[in-house]
Amino acid sequence: MSEISRYKTPRDHRNIHTIFLVILTVLSLYLSARILRPFVAPLAWSTAFAVLLSPFSDRMLRKIPNREVVAWILTLCLGVGILVPGVWAAHTLIGTAISGVSEILPMTRSQLEHQYPKAREALERLESSLQISSSLGQLLQTLGQQTRHLITLSAWGVISLLLTLFTFFYIIRDGRRFLARLGEFLPLSGSEKKLLYSRISDTIHATLLGSVVVSAAQGLLGALLIWWLGLPGAPLWGLLMGLLALIPYLGAFVVWIPLAALFVLQGQWHEAIVTTAWGMIVIGLSDNLLYPILVGKRLRYHSLVVFFFLVGGVWSFGSAGIIIGPVVLTIVDTAIDIWKGKSIA
Repeated sequence: MSEISRYKTPRDHRNIHTIFLVILTVLSLYLSARILRPFVAPLAWSTAFAVLLSPFSDRMLRKIPNREVVAWILTLCLGVGILVPGVWAAHTLIGTAISGVSEILPMTRSQLEHQYPKAREALERLESSLQISSSLGQLLQTLGQQTRHLITLSAWGVISLLLTLFTFFYIIRDGRRFLARLGEFLPLSGSEKKLLYSRISDTIHATLLGSVVVSAAQGLLGALLIWWLGLPGAPLWGLLMGLLALIPYLGAFVVWIPLAALFVLQGQWHEAIVTTAWGMIVIGLSDNLLYPILVGKRLRYHSLVVFFFLVGGVWSFGSAGIIIGPVVLTIVDTAIDIWKGKSIA
């Protein structure tokens, strides 16, 4: 026996064991994060959809006492619900973007020449020297063809969708087992785990049902306004309004207020009044009406805090950040509340 090992105590062995275990755990967690990073979006969305559809799953299990059958039914419904609108929206938006821009630019030029006749000569000289119309037309055509090609042949997009549905199926079927296994690794009491799970569930419900549904409704109402006014690109502008409505302190007004101002500058008072009334009353009140109904008191954070976590989540994780950002905020807030409870106790 060596001189060093002769003087080692059981406590030394325990310390070495603890240090090795900590290093092994940290290293394995780091490597796991690196390995799973490409799958963050499918994991986040599948979990969010599973939490959102869990009430339907529970009701179906009362009538069909077979989790695998229920999981298959919900997975097929989710796949159809994502694929059909997605393909339609992509096809519509691409065509609208190309035709809308090509229609808007000549219209804008004619209005500019009408309002400022002296600018016609300068525009003609600029166009003849740069060949703007032909170059822009070729650019739009090329972009349209490439975009269609990329969307049609996007292998990763298809794989992400399949992974989302694949993960969703197993979460619906074996979600309780996953949750119980996860709970074994959380050094929290039963009440603390319940508090954490319920808050995360409330956040996901509030984010998807509240933010996404309300934003989609505002985008649809905005598209109806553009269509009613007879302007080109209604689906495109509706999508833009819906995306802006997702961001706190922004919204559909970023589109319809400049549009109403443009109508005023052109002397089209009827269109300006319709745009302003529709934006303030219909689109504006839809947020105040739908959001409390869908969310209630589930999301209890200040809009500024949600803004930073939402935008930061999207910046770090892409589309999955819509879910991950608010969930991280919820975990941080719940951890602080648990620490407060322990300090008081």
